[in-house]
Amino acid sequence: MLHTIAIILITLGIEWFIRKYKNQIQIKFSKYVYWILTSIFLFLFGILIGTLINSKGEEIGSWADWVSGIGTIGAFIWGIIAITKQTNIQRALDIESQRPQFSFERTMNIQKGELVLRPDIEGDTTPKKIKDRLNNNEGFLFRLTNISENPIYSMKVILDYNFDRENVYAFHGMPKESSIVLVPTKFIKNWQEIFVKFCSSASETGYMYCMAGNSATYYFVKDKNAAVSTYGNDKLISQNDEIIQLFDEKFEDSKSSSVMFKANRSIRKEDK
Repeated sequence: MLHTIAIILITLGIEWFIRKYKNQIQIKFSKYVYWILTSIFLFLFGILIGTLINSKGEEIGSWADWVSGIGTIGAFIWGIIAITKQTNIQRALDIESQRPQFSFERTMNIQKGELVLRPDIEGDTTPKKIKDRLNNNEGFLFRLTNISENPIYSMKVILDYNFDRENVYAFHGMPKESSIVLVPTKFIKNWQEIFVKFCSSASETGYMYCMAGNSATYYFVKDKNAAVSTYGNDKLISQNDEIIQLFDEKFEDSKSSSVMFKANRSIRKEDK
């Protein structure tokens, strides 16, 4: 009976240890050293329990019994690790599949039903004023489209344009395959760069950055799941990465002043 209890305690102790420190062990050691250390820990812990039992004058069983018990524990732990690994992989796939992708372009129209973000400047960015400014050739609007099949929980956008101006836009809940139109304080002639900070439908924090004429780069913040990865030019970065600090400083220094409305009719430059 005592022998069985000892095996159960060993199993629970090692299972707890592996689950708690698995990521740290994998980071510091290679895969093979990780398994070797686990095996050594298992063996030594078993010997320790056996010694304690033997010191009280009780029978600890033959070597064959111990080998069999350790093998059972090893199989049990292997099963737990395999299940945990598979669960992490599935969660990683879910996170990766829910990442958004954006397209962006200058535009001279707002389509009916599109969401519009505008600086909160009274009387200057009403639908009528927007149309008048388009007709006066003051510049362009800017359309940002979620081209993925995944909704976005929240977004904050910084648009740098005309070399000396920027506007900040913030909102929550962007449906899949939908667009928003950004109305700058001063209409766009030439945009320089765009920053986007977002929270995906899988609660993953991400950043997108693009300079005019270049491809967009996406950065995703690592979580505890080591199975999460990226594809192509996308990058996985830690919470302490210098890039995140640069992004956060950019967003921290800029206060959002946007008001959102939904266009109830098309707003465009009149053809002449």
